[in-house]
Amino acid sequence: LEPSEPNRLLSSLSNAWTHAARYNKASETWSVVERTAAAWDFHVRDAFWLRLERPAELRATGLAPDHNAVTLLSGWNLVSTSWGETIDAGDLRGLIPADFEVWKYETSSAGWESFQKSAPSGINTLATVDGGQPCWIRSDEPVTVALPRPEPGNITFFHPDHLGSSTLITDAQGQVVERTQFYRFGVERYTQTAGSAQTEYRFTGK
Repeated sequence: LEPSEPNRLLSSLSNAWTHAARYNKASETWSVVERTAAAWDFHVRDAFWLRLERPAELRATGLAPDHNAVTLLSGWNLVSTSWGETIDAGDLRGLIPADFEVWKYETSSAGWESFQKSAPSGINTLATVDGGQPCWIRSDEPVTVALPRPEPGNITFFHPDHLGSSTLITDAQGQVVERTQFYRFGVERYTQTAGSAQTEYRFTGK
C-alpha cells in the first residue's frame, strides 16, 4: 500500500495492535516499534509485520500500486507481491536467473511453505505465490524481476429498471451487449444479446 501518510494507516487499527516490525532491506535488520511509542517511523512502500491483540480491520483508500518489476538485493528480501495474479512457484525459475528460495507464511495452516530453485521437486512445499501476499525471497545476486501482468477483465455496466431487473447491459465503450424485457411476473418477453448471455442476474436482479 502507498498511503500518503502511513502512520495514519496504522491509526485506523485503533488500539488493536501492540507492536510493528519493519524490515530494512539495505541493512537486513529489523526495527520494532510499540504502539505506545512517541513516534512511528514508517514510510511509503514499507513492508512490516503487525502483532494484534484482537481481530481488526485495516482501512486504506487510494489506488493500488502498479509495479512492473521488483528489485531483489543479494540476500533476503521481504517482497510485497503486487502483480495481482497467482503463479506457480516453479515459474519463478524463468523470472529469477540466480539461485533463489522463496518462503511464504500460510495463515490457514499457521506454518511456512518454501520453494528452492536447486531443490528436488519433492522437497519443495510451496506450490504457488499469490498476488498481493508478501513473501521472503533470497537471491544469490541482485536481480530485477519482471512481474507477470494480469489480463484486463471485461467491464460491463448494468442498467436496471424500476424493479431492479437487468434490462440493459453495456460494455466499457457504451455498446449494448444485452437487452431483456420481462412480463410482469418475471417471464422473459424479449432477449437480445451480442454473443452468449452476459449475466445470471435476471428479473428483479435475481
